[in-house]
Amino acid sequence: MKTALLAAFLGLIAFNSLAQDKPAAAPAPAPAAAQAAAPAAPAADDKAAVPEDKVLKDEKEKQAEEARRAAAAERAAAAKEHREQLFKACVIKPVMTDDEIEACKKAYAA
Repeated sequence: MKTALLAAFLGLIAFNSLAQDKPAAAPAPAPAAAQAAAPAAPAADDKAAVPEDKVLKDEKEKQAEEARRAAAAERAAAAKEHREQLFKACVIKPVMTDDEIEACKKAYAA
């Protein structure tokens, strides 16, 4: 009986860790009406016709997007490190104290 419960608990742990490793779903594509309403981008030949302030604005937007991506990657790395630290504190044993159980609850909730 105890081995069956332990096996079920370990299976739940494995399933939970697999579920956490799945990537987020891709965003839905924009509706066709919204794409048709968007202004067309200038052709590559027309770069001379594009004002400099538009080019600078585009570059600033690209830099801001890169900064957002870098910050998101940094947050994700910090969250992963935090989860790893919590899992180091969680050691599944047949008999566990309340503190050990609480540490495992925190690890699997993160």
